[in-house]
Amino acid sequence: MELSDETLTPFRAPGPHIDARGRIVANVRLCVALLVVACSDPAIDKPRTSAGHEAGGDEFPSLKIFESSAWWKMVQFPTSDANSLRNEIRECEALLESDELDPEPHRESAWKLVPSLFAALRPLCDKDEWSRHDVECANVIASHLARSVASPSVSFTEESTADNRERLRTLVRWFRERTSEPRTLGCMILTMDDGPFYGVDAGESVLFSKRDAVVAGQFQVTLGECPRGDTTVWALRGSRGGRVLWTRILSRDGRPIREAVMLQHDMVEEFGPYGWRVHLGVAGEHGHVYIGRDGHLLFYFLSW
Repeated sequence: MELSDETLTPFRAPGPHIDARGRIVANVRLCVALLVVACSDPAIDKPRTSAGHEAGGDEFPSLKIFESSAWWKMVQFPTSDANSLRNEIRECEALLESDELDPEPHRESAWKLVPSLFAALRPLCDKDEWSRHDVECANVIASHLARSVASPSVSFTEESTADNRERLRTLVRWFRERTSEPRTLGCMILTMDDGPFYGVDAGESVLFSKRDAVVAGQFQVTLGECPRGDTTVWALRGSRGGRVLWTRILSRDGRPIREAVMLQHDMVEEFGPYGWRVHLGVAGEHGHVYIGRDGHLLFYFLSW
């Protein structure tokens, strides 16, 4: 399916009779219809334990890596009314769960809504006085996060804005920690592509035949081929100043990719503390490779 997050025009529900809630539900219906939540085999494709950026502190984390998707604008939660907000979250959650095969609680699909929910909370971080309406909306979001992705359980009151901001900082710290974990970070990126995948570790000293390379900050990401049994497979290698940092075989659910692969030189994007996104061409489709701030592979997505 040859569609790109960068070139897609976000869906807009037609007709003046469709209100804001109708638009967000219609948008999520379209997104879920295209979204594939793929779980890599944990015994084969293992993510790193760190995304390579600092997780501590109370500062609200950057949302740039999430905002880069065209789907981002489709799943936003206006906080004009607590009841409407609650209903929108329930609608989105139900649609995501209907497309999820994993019956266990805290499914990977639940993470898709987390950045948008924190975007709705962000204006409250520095607000001098919280209104009753602010407290109600914040409680709706906090309750959903605790139930769906096991965030810290907090509640907000009308008694003290200072106390509310401190409780909100507890959630923000938790969110920062989740963005520093490649597995949860990848699950929070809203995309219709397959993934996140992590590749198969080939070792730093494996025989590697270079085919192409791009630069991401002070690091080089090289596409090449590695021997695998009686054949060769595609692999990516990260290096800095000639020193190899990692080599991983490109795979989809543990199966090496056999199709033609190429790097796209003019499409390396920087996402601040999260690192970079490198674009691949895979058999005429696209792929997105995320490189952490420390130069290591975080994960990648592949078009289906």
